[in-house]
Amino acid sequence: MKRYINKKNLLVIISIIIGFLIGGLFSSCKKEPITPGNYQAPVPPPIDTTHWENEYTNGGTTPINNNGNNTNTNDNNNGLVGTNWVVTKFLIGFSTTTPNDTIHFISDTKYSVNIDTTKFNYTFYVTEGNATISFYPFRPINSLNLTSNNIGYNVFKNVPISQEVVLILKDLFSTPTKQYTTTFKKI
Repeated sequence: MKRYINKKNLLVIISIIIGFLIGGLFSSCKKEPITPGNYQAPVPPPIDTTHWENEYTNGGTTPINNNGNNTNTNDNNNGLVGTNWVVTKFLIGFSTTTPNDTIHFISDTKYSVNIDTTKFNYTFYVTEGNATISFYPFRPINSLNLTSNNIGYNVFKNVPISQEVVLILKDLFSTPTKQYTTTFKKI
């Protein structure tokens, strides 16, 4: 005699199997109650900060700060100190002027012009591989406050004697901004 499982019996068997699975699942989990003292936040490992400057090639100091002052006593040369440059010409629009003034960079913040011993201020600082030079005032060009930025950091160090550097100097106080394409020759 053949026995067939009807739908009602099949549903009962499946329900029993599912009931055992769910019951087994809940009975296998064991939860510990939270009581004071049985939990701790993870503690990060200590960081050694005693020699943080070893990660930097310059010992953790910047040779020239944003004011143009040298903050590293071991390197007092920003690439300009002790060099002499002649302003051979400058252009504004289509007009060319040839002043032939000699700029003597005396320190990392002072320069003089020709044989005059008056010291004028300038800044030279580096940000992200580019340099900015600003003159306060720039005596060869009507004593204007001029600046040039986005020039290569080593442009003044790498120029041999009798070679030229061309800078676009911008007037800090003119509106619209006047630009002077200025040629410096290293002597």
